Amino acid sequence: MNHEFEHHRENEMLAEWSHREGIPVQLAHDGLRIFIDL
Repeated sequence: MNHEFEHHRENEMLAEWSHREGIPVQLAHDGLRIFIDL
């Protein structure tokens, strides 16, 4: 799993799944960024 998610779109799909399965699920989005020089 990586950080490149469309959180709103993915959470909409997860909301549909959650409703269908009866299990509440959402992707967290903390907004943290870490900058490093490689």
